[in-house]
Amino acid sequence: MRGVWPHVVLMAEYRWCEKCGARTEHEPVVDTRDYNPRGRGLYRCKRCGRVKSMRHLRPSSEIGY
Repeated sequence: MRGVWPHVVLMAEYRWCEKCGARTEHEPVVDTRDYNPRGRGLYRCKRCGRVKSMRHLRPSSEIGY
């Protein structure tokens, strides 16, 4: 992973999974935020293992506007 501090751990994000039919934990397969923070990335559902291309969640500093 380029551009990520060694002590930073990629945290799971809760997203909607069509296969599970619920909001489940997803982990990034390939983290592309370092060069495209508002683009798309591959995310894997931790419950069923489905991989899907989804938009990145906005950082908490941008949610207010």
